[in-house]
Amino acid sequence: MPTPLTLASRDPLALAVTEAVTTGDLDTLRGLLAAHPGLARARVVEDREAFFATAARRLGQDVGLLPRG
Repeated sequence: MPTPLTLASRDPLALAVTEAVTTGDLDTLRGLLAAHPGLARARVVEDREAFFATAARRLGQDVGLLPRG
């Protein structure tokens, strides 16, 4: 069995597939899967700096310190 594709969380492909999934954009998702056959089994990983930045932003949003979006 081939090794699954691993994408950094900031990779444009990872961002595109995440956006398509979270917004329910099936046409875009189908196109991405057709163009990148290994994408269905891919892992998206965050580097520590990005993880902590994201976690801090989410915390700020949750307690109302930062605007959502």
